[in-house]
Amino acid sequence: MNNNHIQTIQIAFDEAIAKVAEDQWSILTDSLKEPCARTRAAEAVYESLCSLDQLSKDMIPRYNNWDALFYLTWYQPRQINLVYSLLSKVGTSKSSDETISLKLDLFVSGYGSVRIIDFGCGCLATMFAVALAATDTNELGEEVPEIVIDCIDTSQEMMDIGIKTWTLFRDTIRRIDRHHPVCNIFDKISPKMVPYSYNSTPCPSANEVPCLISAIHCVYDQTICETKSALISHINHLNPVAVLLTTHSSKVSLLDIVFPHGSFQNYYSRGASGNEINLRFKSSYLDKTSKWRGIINSRLGEDLYRVSRFELYGNSYLRGLDPTRYLTNNVNWWKNDFCYKVLLKKDIYKKRGVKDDSEFDDDLPF
Repeated sequence: MNNNHIQTIQIAFDEAIAKVAEDQWSILTDSLKEPCARTRAAEAVYESLCSLDQLSKDMIPRYNNWDALFYLTWYQPRQINLVYSLLSKVGTSKSSDETISLKLDLFVSGYGSVRIIDFGCGCLATMFAVALAATDTNELGEEVPEIVIDCIDTSQEMMDIGIKTWTLFRDTIRRIDRHHPVCNIFDKISPKMVPYSYNSTPCPSANEVPCLISAIHCVYDQTICETKSALISHINHLNPVAVLLTTHSSKVSLLDIVFPHGSFQNYYSRGASGNEINLRFKSSYLDKTSKWRGIINSRLGEDLYRVSRFELYGNSYLRGLDPTRYLTNNVNWWKNDFCYKVLLKKDIYKKRGVKDDSEFDDDLPF
């Protein structure tokens, strides 16, 4: 997509996220009882910010409706950018300057459909990114087949707000520019929401359908064994062409636990830090989403301040910081504090001139 198309995408995302956020806020606050509704809202917001702050400590948030709302309005844009950028470029062969691109190998003409297993899908960042990557592929002249996406997560609340945002983003793009190239891709994508528990059986396999497994920022110390077991089970069951795993740069060691180097003999292994990735959406703010968070801070005013001050003398999860800072900072697209690991099916990539695993740059100590 050209720069104008990218800018329209960013505007539509910003508008959709802010609108869904306000609608969800109305639903959540309408359920609060008077006469202390604003105080209860302040408590719920503060508890949600505390819950999401657990991510900085490698702990799992609650991911309830309140967490989903504030996750969407802070983390979702950068997650979309991260996955879109990785689908555009995941590695380079040393023997040639050819980029090994998941989007061109996965969304290739000649297939009736392709399948993506989005493990730990959250608010569906991968589905948004896939739509953008498929748009780029389509613009290069490749026919994009049907893309079936299994969105798997233990939090129904995260998936619910994600599908609301997807629907509104799709409608917003069509309203802003009905000739935008991404409009040609929407009807190609068929999402399926799959509530999941760690003892669930893998999704059924589909013969002769190329499959990608993604697991974006869903690795935690608390559940590392369960996550590893579930991912390995899906890989063995589905035989995917590629597996994409990401986490925060501070948790790089967890990637080696999940996928030790050489653990999958039929796959090339590629790992690196986010610093090497040229993110597709450059550093720019989401003005409407940032404004919405600031409005929430203004609405709650002294109630939010009192709740946070009281908690500071107890067990504050926000490490003594005023929640105002969390609500008034600008929301942006750009954050490269991540690392990733990709498994690439050997028999697929040998066709593109890659001979062995030594031809992959690897900046991580795997």
